[in-house]
Amino acid sequence: MFHYWATAAVFISHTTQALRPFQASSQLILKLDEALHNGSAVPGLSPVKYHNNPSNDLFQIESLSMYPNPCVIESYCTVLIHGEFTTSLTNTTPHLSFNATSHLPNGREGLVPGEDAFCNWVDIIQVDENDDTYAQINPPHPNHPGSPSNSNLQKPKRKSKLSCPPKKGKAQISSTILLLGGYVPEANFTVKVKATEEGREGRTIFDLWTSFESRYKD
Repeated sequence: MFHYWATAAVFISHTTQALRPFQASSQLILKLDEALHNGSAVPGLSPVKYHNNPSNDLFQIESLSMYPNPCVIESYCTVLIHGEFTTSLTNTTPHLSFNATSHLPNGREGLVPGEDAFCNWVDIIQVDENDDTYAQINPPHPNHPGSPSNSNLQKPKRKSKLSCPPKKGKAQISSTILLLGGYVPEANFTVKVKATEEGREGRTIFDLWTSFESRYKD
């Protein structure tokens, strides 16, 4: 089962940096935004797009959904991805990097970079490679209003298990964070997330971006 509070703690440690955002130059933010707004939409129920052509990505995404969509402050936010790893990564240390550009209501702008081990941020469930169904995962929290219902997730016909680094084959990736008020401001964000096989320069697992408005629940 996904260690939700551990993930929240990691998330807080990263977002604490956002409390001290440096003032990024307008030119830098403009270049980042221009570079990101050229992608095509990722299949599924989310505002996420591809940053680059995904045809050679090591994880071929079939669908990506967010619960709730959009995510709100003072709430859990879960991302579920279905797809297939085209190669085994069991002998590697997958890497995750991100850049979050914030546009605050007072006109201030900031750029917050971060990186970590990929497996610290996700749960990956894989089934027998001869079975083309996905494993059912539990909702991230019993009180999470945006949790997908069990009817929306297929039950495995064969044994499944958590597996990270992943092997070649079908997989379901999930990640849950708690958007804590006071740490995540109300703002417009542009976020780029890239996972690579080994370090920053490794082969791309996936390369995604999204823009969204963080707000408290009405």
